[in-house]
Amino acid sequence: MKHIEGMIAKMPITFDTNFKEALKKFEITDDIVSVDVDLEKCDFFYTTSDSKQTYMRTLGSGHQSIFNMMIGQL
Repeated sequence: MKHIEGMIAKMPITFDTNFKEALKKFEITDDIVSVDVDLEKCDFFYTTSDSKQTYMRTLGSGHQSIFNMMIGQL
């Protein structure tokens, strides 16, 4: 639980070029600008450069895990 609470406290997180390049290695090629949390929906989401929001629950469990691990280390 502390891990999730720590991630929520960091929100929103903006992505730099290095982070985006690291995501491409895992076939996540969207131009992600930031990650945030929707407390009403109890879900994290990312926003792309064209303002599209994608909720983590719509991703496969592997990609969700990649975001969790990478964001948890920030």
